[in-house]
Amino acid sequence: MFRGKKNKEKEFEKLFTDNYSRLYFYALTYINDSETCKDIVSDVFESVWDNYDRLGVRGDLTAYLYSCISNKCIDYIRRQEIEEKYIDFHLKAAELHAYYPNNNEVITFDKARESYVRQYADIPD
Repeated sequence: MFRGKKNKEKEFEKLFTDNYSRLYFYALTYINDSETCKDIVSDVFESVWDNYDRLGVRGDLTAYLYSCISNKCIDYIRRQEIEEKYIDFHLKAAELHAYYPNNNEVITFDKARESYVRQYADIPD
């Protein structure tokens, strides 16, 4: 795609203007949050900009961009699901603690946090 450093900015600008809107609406098919979709599309273009040398002149990057958007959206959804589970867990633990304040079986915050960190660590940025 990029033929030389001199033309990098022009080529990237064309890539951006030709694809931003389509990629944004594609992200919206995964995530019903406009700001999150804008962030995801911007992150993908930032990654392309940062890695243009590695991407090289290998033809049209459109399929690559769609793949990146899809992967980032799926990662976002997974993170949201884990965060929701984490919040639900703490709400249930708080309810249990309210009913049984002296029960040693209630999971401590540290144990819950460790569980959350283990689950969250498996999801790529």
